[in-house]
Order: sequence, then structure tokens, then C-alpha cells
Amino acid sequence: MKNLFTFALIISSFSLIAQTGPGGVGNSSNNVIWLDAAQISANNGDPVSAWSDKSGNGNNFTQSTSTRQPMYVSNGLNGQPIVDFNGDFMDANSIAALNTSNFSQFIVARADNNTQVSFLLHNSYTSGAGTQSNQIWGTYMSTNGNQYYTYTRNSVGISVNVGVGYQAGYNIISSIISSANSNITGYFNNTNLGSASGYNANPNGHLFTRIGGRTTGRGFYRGNMAEIIVYNTVLNSAQHNIVNNYLAARYRRTITNDFFAHELTHYWEVFGVGQEADGGNFTAKGTGIVTFSSPTLANGDYIIAGHNNTDLMLNSIDIPASIAPASRLQRVWRVTSTGTPGTLTVSFDISGTVYAGEPSINLVVENGDGIFNNGGTTVYGPATPVGNVVTFTGVSLPDNSYFTITGPPQPIESVTNGNWSNPATWNCGCVPGVNNEATIKATHTVTLDVNSNIKNLIIENTGTLSFNVSRRLFVSGDLVVDGAVNHSTGLLEFNGTGTQQFVNSSSNTISLYNFYITGGGTTQLQTGAVEVSNGLRVSSGQLSNVSGKITLLSNATKTAVILPGVANAFSGNFIIQRYISQRNANWGDLSSPVSGETLGGWDSDETGTVTELFMSGVGGIDGNAGTFQSVYRFDENTQAYVAITDTNQALTPGRGLEIWLGDDLSTWNAKNFDTKGTPNSGNVVVPVKNGWNLVGNPYANRIIWSLLTKPTLKPTFYIFNTNNGTFDAFTNSGIVAHQGFWVESAGNGNLTFKESSKSTSTTSAFLRTSDGNNSDELIENEGLEEPFEFTEVQLKVKSDINRYNHTLKLRMNNLATINYDYHDGSFLPSRVLEAPSITTFSANSNKKLALSSFDFQDEVIMPIAIEVGVSGNYIIEAVNFENLAHDYKVMELKDNQTGNVYDLTSTKEINVAIDEFDKGERFSLTLSNNRIGTSLASSESVHIYKANETTVIELEDDATTYIISAYNALGQKVMEDKTVSNTNRYTLNNEVLAKGLVIIKVTSSHGETVKKLTY
Repeated sequence: MKNLFTFALIISSFSLIAQTGPGGVGNSSNNVIWLDAAQISANNGDPVSAWSDKSGNGNNFTQSTSTRQPMYVSNGLNGQPIVDFNGDFMDANSIAALNTSNFSQFIVARADNNTQVSFLLHNSYTSGAGTQSNQIWGTYMSTNGNQYYTYTRNSVGISVNVGVGYQAGYNIISSIISSANSNITGYFNNTNLGSASGYNANPNGHLFTRIGGRTTGRGFYRGNMAEIIVYNTVLNSAQHNIVNNYLAARYRRTITNDFFAHELTHYWEVFGVGQEADGGNFTAKGTGIVTFSSPTLANGDYIIAGHNNTDLMLNSIDIPASIAPASRLQRVWRVTSTGTPGTLTVSFDISGTVYAGEPSINLVVENGDGIFNNGGTTVYGPATPVGNVVTFTGVSLPDNSYFTITGPPQPIESVTNGNWSNPATWNCGCVPGVNNEATIKATHTVTLDVNSNIKNLIIENTGTLSFNVSRRLFVSGDLVVDGAVNHSTGLLEFNGTGTQQFVNSSSNTISLYNFYITGGGTTQLQTGAVEVSNGLRVSSGQLSNVSGKITLLSNATKTAVILPGVANAFSGNFIIQRYISQRNANWGDLSSPVSGETLGGWDSDETGTVTELFMSGVGGIDGNAGTFQSVYRFDENTQAYVAITDTNQALTPGRGLEIWLGDDLSTWNAKNFDTKGTPNSGNVVVPVKNGWNLVGNPYANRIIWSLLTKPTLKPTFYIFNTNNGTFDAFTNSGIVAHQGFWVESAGNGNLTFKESSKSTSTTSAFLRTSDGNNSDELIENEGLEEPFEFTEVQLKVKSDINRYNHTLKLRMNNLATINYDYHDGSFLPSRVLEAPSITTFSANSNKKLALSSFDFQDEVIMPIAIEVGVSGNYIIEAVNFENLAHDYKVMELKDNQTGNVYDLTSTKEINVAIDEFDKGERFSLTLSNNRIGTSLASSESVHIYKANETTVIELEDDATTYIISAYNALGQKVMEDKTVSNTNRYTLNNEVLAKGLVIIKVTSSHGETVKKLTY
């Protein structure tokens, strides 16, 4: 088993100049030999042929004979290397500085038990000790291996030695040989084990110094040595203590007079100042960059420090607020203070740091947890370096305190590909933070693997910032991109309070997934193109396009949106894309999400040469296709369509236009169209008139109908469905960007769109397709609740004649009545003349309804009118009537023209022939809890229905006399009774009947037939 051994020889006295020796004791003038195993460049297990001297004197030790070369061990003690001797030795040639009578020596070693005397250190001279001059002083292990000795000789060669004991493991053996005291004093782990007198040799003519063997041969050492230190002077007690503390901290040894308590974390380059009765060490630097100077110490006072061995790079994470923005060295020193040493002068040699050449440096001392920005920190300076040495006076370093230096914020640059959070990615060996400027250098890809903050960021040409999924980068200053940004699903957020610059100086478009402005300042896009594929938000401040290009993308799967934010959120021009999938051509209602755009912006792209929306009758690049007008506005005052004839027509925020969506009269091919201008933000107020109004979503986001302010509007809005060619009625849905829609107002008023009426989701699909198989919707219902509870069933009219159809929505709602009220929705006729319609009427109004609500009654009878543009066979589809099965036993649809009655509890589709000239309420819907409904109670076949301008009463028995009566909803007669006989058919002129609900009663000897009709 080999032993580790550290030995130091110390000779002579010291000046007050900076001390660069071990622990800051001595320098090259008196620290003659300093062997540190860490100086050896070798692999574990390699033979050692040379061990270089660290003292600066070049007193290197060598061994040319391979069989006598010791072995290098890379991790021998506390992570430090050692040299293993097994009967090996190494020599240094003649050293003139050792021709003296005073020595101080230290060795860190672990010796094997020996069966013969074995020498760790031995010195040979030509004279000074008689015949024994060839072995005047050194350190050896006794024959039985149970004691180390440090020795010298008198002038006639008699040995003068001190046994310092033995302890298994690693130990520090030291001694001081003093000519003034004529003695040698031995120490074991800094414990004084006594002195031997009689020393009076006068060493002269130094021949060589040997480690690992006797200068006269034999006595070879078996064990380990890590560090050997020799001075040619006598160290005083304070200096001896400091060197021992340096060695004990580095190798984690237990010693007497241990004045440094942080050997677990800050054991690198330990140095210090101190004083005892026989003198002191008043200036100390060691091998590091820090110098302590304290000429006014008292006996027993020490200040010893070591550092954490981090690089001399920057850290800007914990800068005291009083000096921010700034940076600090990552390297931090920690102090143990003994006694009352008072203040120091502390100097730093910054020539090897990133602060070299900086004009202003601060010293920060933290007296708590080592975090410099959470209190307990004292700042000294700023001080101006002189020749790259910066000095601070009057510095107090309390016991257990931490210290380092700070300077101006330094550029942080990538040095390799890597993660943002990995210090190895950056030249500072740190992670850039909120006060830093950072540069992603050319060819480097830095991956944003954690949410991160930065002040200023530059991405050089061929450099790349790549976002991991959902990661955020917060920028409080400027962003300059000459490279690339890979956005994934990340978020770029500008959160500064002042003006921030966003510069794209590359030839590429910067693609962002989410882009937010949150700090209250103005973010200016100065140059280049930026596109957003998911969400743009300005929750505080403004996004200004100065001379760049910002595009919100839309495609078949996703459309970017502007999320709820503040008013006046944007300035300059933006491009808002809108994708519409392939479909049959038809009319559609569109609106603009920006201000400052004209119809011409929809007609063609920015170049004015590529058609986006086909237009006719307005000029532009498509010209006029005969007399066909393809763009209309709706005049609310006259309640009529007005053709637009000029592409210079301004697009008014909040207003809709009705446009033929087709590349010709039959087909629309999937494509984007662009709207260019300043995105609307804040409240948008749109005046509405009594009756129908064509309005539009003014935002680049879905709006929620129930969150709009609309005091005069009916609760139903209408979207033209390009699939069925008619208007669908809704009472609560999301209305996507670019969508025009229809509302009905009871009087004049205002419709107010607010930021709070925007969706917080980033979903925004558009327009139902012509084949009905896709879900590319104009409206979105996901997550939205209706404002009232109801049970809905539907009657839908369709045919094989064309693709058009229409749906009547019927809702049982306990807040509604059978009269026309808030819960009903009027019928809005389609521009498509071929499209059918199916409507009903309330009890007190002749207004056609596309959505009718009623409360529960034992029996409800509704007139149903179907009008078609093309005569032929049609299908009436009963949808979801099973929803009313618990409320009504009888659910029947009666064809008043044919007398056929259809049970809707079992029949889902009814085939009927309908003529385009039929205009009356040909059908009636009965919902009843009577097994035989009122309309079916008569024994003969009496059918009552409206037809154009008359009401027809079909009487099968012309031999019977009938009394025809008519009442209003209050039971009051509205005409004189009519007596009819000798005919199968009688007609009433509708003009003689009251407006609203009219009950027609036909009485005969067979019974009564009653029918409710609306006029």
C-alpha cells in the first residue's frame, strides 16, 4: 500500500510585496521548490519521467531510467492527482538558492510500512557537514515504518532529528530548520512535536535534491506524494499556519490551527493573511487573481479565503439592484475570519478575465447565503483598474462571507450547439438572464428548452434559435435576427416597458407560433418579414409595423388569430389571411378585420396581378363579366341590396358585404385571400337600423355572440350557409374572423363589439363546404352554452332537384309563449331563388319564423308553410322529435291539401309534391297529449289551408250545410258567419280576416273542424 505525503522546506524571511507562493506565502525568491502533482500532464497509470517545478524557479525533477520512474495516479486524494513511488526516485540538479542554513519544508504523503529506512526528501552538498555533507537534511520514514523523521546535521555530520509520529493515511509533515536557533522543529498535521538542538551545519555547494530515495543510494521510498514545498527561509508561525491551511483545504486533511472552514466547497487556491507573536503574513496572493493586504493585524488574526473553481466568466443572475444592469464573475471566494482582523485592501488582477480593459469594477461582499441580490450584500467601488489591477480599500470581509467582482453587462455568445439552459452553450459558462445581452453565433443552433428571459438577443447569419414545444422567450429589450427562428409551438414575448426594436435583417421570413406584447412599451418591427401561425396578443402596449411585413397565416387546418387585448394595440399595415376550402360557388357574407382596406385588397394580391376573390361589376383585375354584379352591400334604411361597382369601396369595420364566392358561376377553388391594414382593436361600435342589418366580425378572431352589447337586437343571428343556399339561425355561437352575418333590430340602436367578446381560443375555421362532408364551419359552438334551456326539434325541407335545403327550428322553452316574442327568430329569405324554405307563424303575428319557441301546453298546433323555387318532389325530414317523446303522445304533421297525416314518432322522412306557386300554410304540426287531436276530430274530411291570397276550405259532402266562423286569439269573431251548402269547396278572401292568429271553425251536423292559421 502506498502513502500520500506533502512536504515543504521553508527558508529565509519575506517582504511585503505580493506573495505568490503556496497559500500566498513567499514567492519565487524564497519558495525554491514547489512540486504539485496536478502540474504533471499524464494519463492515469503513466510512468513519470519529469515533475515540473511550480515555484517559477525551474527546479524540475526528472528520472531517465524507466525502471526507476514512479507512476501517475489521476485521482488519488480529494479528486487531486498523486505520484506513486515503489522503490523509485527523481532528482533535481544543483540549486544555488539552497546554499543556505535556513529551511522550511512541507510534504503531503501516505507511506507504506517499510522494513528499512526510506527517504521522502534528501539533499546532497559538497561541504557543510563534514563527511556527511552528501546527506545534510531531509525527511524519512523509520526502519520499522512507525514514525516519520525530519532531520539535519551539525557541522561534523552528526544527525539532528525530530520524530513526528505516524498515522495511517494521508498526512502533512513539515519542519523548520533555523540557524539562528540552532535547531530543527518538526510538525505533524501542523501539530508541533518538538525541536532538536545542535544544528550548526553550513550547507554549501548544493549538488542535487532527491525525492523517493537517499542521495547515497538505497533507502528507497514506497508510498505516495502529492505536493512538496521547500523555502530557503524560516517561516514564522502565521506563515507556517497559512501554508498548512492551504494544504489541508486542498486535500481535506484535519490539522491543528485550522483557520479555514470551507474546504468542502471553496478549497481551490486557498490563501490568506495572519499574524502571530513572531511575525505575520501581511500580503498574500497565491496562484489566484486576488491579493489581500493587511499590515495592521493583531496576534491571532487571520483572514483566509478560497474559491469554488468556476471559470473566470460571467454570471448575471444575481446582481444587486443598486448596480444593475451589470455582470459578475462566476467565480466566488469564501472567507473564514479569525479574531478581529479589521479591514483589508483587496486587489484583483483582471488581465485573464473578461473584464480586462474595463474602466469600472465593483467588489461585492455577501454576508449570508452567497446570493448577491437578496440582501446582505455590500458593494465597494466602483474602482478604476490600473494596468488591469483593480484595488479596493477599507474592505470588511466578515467570517463566512462570500465575495466576487462585478462589471458592466458583457456580451454573452454561444460557443456551440446546445440548450439555452446549459451553461456550456455560452462563452460565460452561465445561462443568459433578464439583464443580459446574448448572441447566437453563426452556424450555432441554440434550443430554447426552458422558459427564459433575455434583455437583448442577436441571432447571427446561419445562427438559429429553436423553440422546444410550448417554451417561452421573454425579451425586455431588442431582438435582431439575421439567422433563423424555428418556432415549434413556442411563444416569443416582448415584455419591455419602453420602445423595443424587432429587426429581421435576414432574407428569410421569421415564423412564429405565438407572438405577445405584454410590457406596456411599443414593439417596432423595423425591417423584414414576420409571420404568425397561431396567436398574436397585445395585452399592454402596442405592436407597430414601421417598415416590415407582419402576416397572420391561414391554411386548411389552422388560422392565426389576434387574442383579446387592449385598444390602439396596433399601428402600421398587417396582412390577415383567410383560407376558404374548395366548394360549389355561392354567395357569402364577409367582413374586414382591419381598418384602411378597400375592396380592391380582396380583388387581387399585393402586386395587383393575381386574383384572390373573383369579382364582377366592380372593375379591378377581373373586370366586368357582362351584367353580373358579384358584390353587394345592404342598405339598412331601404332594406335593400345595393350593388358595389368600384374596387375603391372602403371596407368598413363591423359591416358585412355579400360577395359571390366563386372563381366562376359554379366552382370555388380552395385558396387564401388577404386583408391588409391596421388590425381593429378596442371597441367597435356599429349603428343598426330598424329591421335587417348586414354586419360583420371586425376582429381577426372568433367573437362570442352572447358577449356582444346589442340592446335593440333580436337574440338570433343568421349566417348564410353555402351548402344549403339559405340562412341558418343561431342564438349562441362563435362567429369567426372575416365573417359577415345578419341581425334584426327592433328600432335604431348600436351593436358594440368589445375585446372581451373575443374568444380566448386560437381555433378559427371558416365556411361550411358544399358537399356537407367537411366541418369547415362559419360558426363554432364548442364550449358555448345557449342562454336559455330548451328542447329543440327540426323540420327540414330538401330534394334531389338541387343541393339546397332549409331547416325550421322548433324549441319548447318554458320562458316562451305561443305568441311572437323574444325567443322567436324571423325568417331571412335567401338570394338563391331555387332554394326552398320552411317556416311557421306565432299565434299573434303573420311574420314568418325560422326559429319558433313555445311553452308546454297539452296541445300545440303550428301552421307550417313550405315554399319552393322549383316545382317537384320534396322530402320533409323530421329531426330529433324523439326529444319530445316524454312530453307529447301525439306528434303529427298533416298535409292540409291532401289530408294525409304523418306520425312523426315513427316517420322520419315524408315525400310530398310541392308546386312553386304554392304559398299558403299547407301543413300543420300537432303536438298533443290527446289520442285524437282537435284537427282530426270531425267525422268527415274537412281540410282548411291558406293558398296565395285566399283560405281554402275543402268540403267532401256537398249535401251537408256548413257554418264557417272565424275568431281571433281572444275568441272574438272577426267576420260574419258564412253558411255554405251544395259545394265541395269554399274560399275566403284573406283580406276580410284579421292579422295575426285566426281560428277557422267549420260546423255541421257531423261535428266541428277547427284550424288555427296566421295572417
